[in-house]
Amino acid sequence: MAKAMKSNSKKKGPAPPSVHSRAARRAESPSLNTDKSLKTVTPPSSKPRAPVFNNDSGIKKKKAKALKRQQKVRQQKLMERADIVNEQLVAKVQKSIGRFKTVKGRSKDWEDLNKKLAPKPDATPVEVAHYEALDALVEKAIAPPEVVLRLDDLAGLSLQTDTVEPHVAKAAEEDEEEEL
Repeated sequence: MAKAMKSNSKKKGPAPPSVHSRAARRAESPSLNTDKSLKTVTPPSSKPRAPVFNNDSGIKKKKAKALKRQQKVRQQKLMERADIVNEQLVAKVQKSIGRFKTVKGRSKDWEDLNKKLAPKPDATPVEVAHYEALDALVEKAIAPPEVVLRLDDLAGLSLQTDTVEPHVAKAAEEDEEEEL
């Protein structure tokens, strides 16, 4: 069942502000005897203008005094130092640009070389195998030797590399046998 609506037969005007509200605090104090005619006065349509020639109100910028000898010398030194620093900065920027161009040129050379060395799409299997073998040789020549830690040598903490020449490896094995 729905609720019945209240009738609006008693319509009241807006409720008076609470005694503690901001509006009540801002309202005129009853003790003030204000003239009621002041509430209906309209402001003038134009304001009186101040004279144009007297705009600064007596405020003027002071003229700078001439610099003393020491101040001139100090300022001259600062200007010279600023020029030197600026020249250094320009030189650094030019060197940086030169290094950038060098790196770009080298990378371009490598890209051209890689394109020349890459097998062609219509290459035979023998040519592809040859290319892969060359690539493996280059990788092995460039790669640093790997260091391996053997578990049986852990007591002595000896490190051994995979890329040891055979005669050095034999000498190391003989030394180990003599110690045992």
